[in-house]
Amino acid sequence: MSGGGVNLASVVAISPNGAAVSTLTNPDGTYRIDGLPPRQYFVYVHPLPPAQQGQATPGDIVFPKDSEGRELGPGSPFFTVFYPGTNDQSRALTVSPSAGSVVENVNFAVRKRN
Repeated sequence: MSGGGVNLASVVAISPNGAAVSTLTNPDGTYRIDGLPPRQYFVYVHPLPPAQQGQATPGDIVFPKDSEGRELGPGSPFFTVFYPGTNDQSRALTVSPSAGSVVENVNFAVRKRN
């Protein structure tokens, strides 16, 4: 967002014929999803939802802390983006990891939402 990483964004890999697997981004916006079975996946990023009643944080996630002990909460809300950079799911492309491989450069540029 604005050239910087987004902390605690949810990145999801979902197969058209299988389950979804997700992870949260690191404070610098990087992420990694390990252990995906070989098949095609749509990949998208979306912000965490707000905390529900009775939750201290969304999903009661324990936020990471910086070197001075300050919590690093999620970034600003943003619009969902599908790889390779569209908000239209019908225009999304798939990625196809093979066993033991690494798929790199599945990156997103997100736009702030009010």
